[in-house]
Amino acid sequence: MKEKKPHKTFLKWAETYGPIYSIKAGYNSMVILNSNEVAKETIGQAYEDMQTQNQHLLQQVAERDDYNIKLVSESVKTKQGQSFLLSEKQALAKQLQQVNTSLGSLRLRIAHNEEQLKVYITEALKSTQEDRRLVVNLETVKWELADAEKELKWLKSAVSSSEKEYEQIQRKMDEIQNELDNERCFPVTIFSTL
Repeated sequence: MKEKKPHKTFLKWAETYGPIYSIKAGYNSMVILNSNEVAKETIGQAYEDMQTQNQHLLQQVAERDDYNIKLVSESVKTKQGQSFLLSEKQALAKQLQQVNTSLGSLRLRIAHNEEQLKVYITEALKSTQEDRRLVVNLETVKWELADAEKELKWLKSAVSSSEKEYEQIQRKMDEIQNELDNERCFPVTIFSTL
């Protein structure tokens, strides 16, 4: 029956066909009609109602099947998407781990290089100070060398002068020695002239 209030339909049938009985057998309710025509009409109406209801149910089943197919399709797509995203996440996590490892290695190398740089800077400063000291020492040595060269020239000059003086003195000594030798050989001559 299509109506929401079946008792009105029963009243209408009762007016048209005569008394209608309703029997309840357990959970099922049955309607008993008193004529074949009413039974045929009721069965025909019930058949039409069932056909309509079946078509409606088939349409609902088809709609639900379409909906279920869409859900399954969406579920498959979602699972594929999740699987793809999970593999992407794992790949990115692996890359991140590699980057972190490389970063740690680079940090160690940077720290080592910074320590080496500090050592080199310290050595360079020491070398610079040593170079400055050497430059000062070199200048001092140059001055001392210049002074020594001047002194050497003076000494050479003094030696040369002394050699000349020595030669002159030696010549005079030789002359005096010659005179002495001559006087020894000729002693009388010298006294007689005196």
